[in-house]
Amino acid sequence: MNPREVSQESIDRFVDAVWIEDGLSTNTLAAYRRDLALYGDWLAKTQERAIDSTREADLLAYNVSRRLLLVALLPAWRLTL
Repeated sequence: MNPREVSQESIDRFVDAVWIEDGLSTNTLAAYRRDLALYGDWLAKTQERAIDSTREADLLAYNVSRRLLLVALLPAWRLTL
C-alpha cells in the first residue's frame, strides 16, 4: 500500500475509536477526518510517509505550509469583502 492508503486506514481506525469512546457528533467526526486526511495527503506528497510515521518536524512543517497558504490567500479574500 502507498502512504496515502496507509494513512486513510489509520484515520478510519482513529475516527471509529473516537466515536466509540467519546460519542462525538457526526460533524465533529467529519471535521477530524477532513483535517487528518489533509495532513495525511500532505505528508504522503512531501515526505512520502504515512501518518503513522509522523515526526514532530513533520507537524511543524505542515503548520508552516498551512500558514503560508493562508497568507497567500488572504489578499484575494480581502477583495471579496
